[in-house]
Amino acid sequence: MSLFSADESLREPFNTLVDRLLADVELKPADIFLHALESEADTQMNYWVVRLLIEREEVDPHHAVSQDSAGAAVMPLHAACLLKNMGALAAMLDLDAYQGSPLGSEFGSALRICQTQGFDHGAGLMMAHAKQHDLLEALLLSLQGVKPH
Repeated sequence: MSLFSADESLREPFNTLVDRLLADVELKPADIFLHALESEADTQMNYWVVRLLIEREEVDPHHAVSQDSAGAAVMPLHAACLLKNMGALAAMLDLDAYQGSPLGSEFGSALRICQTQGFDHGAGLMMAHAKQHDLLEALLLSLQGVKPH
């Protein structure tokens, strides 16, 4: 079940768009993915482009998209949170496109990014995702430094 109100009627038009970008324009999937992550365009567009690229296995959401100033890997989930990209974040959550579980370090650091960046909608979406996995209470405890049982 999607936490985001993705308009299913837009799936096919965006599928056609992704096909054209890959075939006719000959853009690399990684470039399209990065553009969608960085985009301030329509949330639905970002959602569907990111989702379709991951579903088609054109990109791997478990590979870093960049490095931060300290040289640490910036994962796609982190990038979506840093850039406050609700569509990209929602697509990755809907596909569980992150390493580990909602109790894992990638998810936890992405949630902390949302909180420090003032991306409240993203943080709320991430907590709703943890709740869907019956891990909200454990996640909240872990954010407080308490080991879940």
